[in-house]
This record gives sequence, structure tokens and C-alpha cells, in this order.
Amino acid sequence: MDSAKPGLVLTVPVTQLGPGARAWRGLKRMALVSGIGVVLVAVPLLHVCGAVVALIAGPIAGVFAWRARAVLGACEIACPKCSQPVLVPDQLPGWPARVHCAKCGAMVELQLGEAAPS
Repeated sequence: MDSAKPGLVLTVPVTQLGPGARAWRGLKRMALVSGIGVVLVAVPLLHVCGAVVALIAGPIAGVFAWRARAVLGACEIACPKCSQPVLVPDQLPGWPARVHCAKCGAMVELQLGEAAPS
């Protein structure tokens, strides 16, 4: 985004995650990635490396899922560069959330704004 242009103010649906929801999200992601390693044990050529990589990557993926304090809902925003609609996927982890414009390739970064003083 050009630094000369001011940022746009948009309203995007956001779900704030509490400590329990964050932990559950991290555990589910860790179990999914580590479960792939258990399934790979049956594949002859992949069981040696694939299982070890999946068992190491599982906790790492769980930590990254746990770090997300909010997730964004599906919405459509205008690209600041070409003004074409950019789709924000559902359950995008936020702050800052980044999506790319399909037409011009510009990165659109969504940041948490502060409430306007009244």
C-alpha cells in the first residue's frame, strides 16, 4: 500500500477468541498435523521422514493457531490500488490480517483500528 495514501476505515466482522477458544483451536491444529504423521506410517516410502516431520510440525502449527487472538469473518473489501473487490476468506486469523488483490496483486493489510473519540 502506498504510504502517501491514507488508510481506509472499514467495518469487518471479527470474532474475538478467549483463552479457552485459543487453546482449543491450537490443540485441534496440533492434532490434525500430528495425525497426518500417524497416517503416514502406513506409506512405505514416507513413514520415516514424513512421520517425524509431521510430529515436529504439529506443535509448531498448534502454537501458530493459538497465537491468533481474533478471526475475521468472510467479507468483501475494495482494493486501495485498483478499487476491485477483494474477498476476505472466512476464519482468517487477524491482526494484522493480509489478503492479496486477485487483479493487481497488491497486498491489503487489515489492522485493528481505534474507536473514534466522541
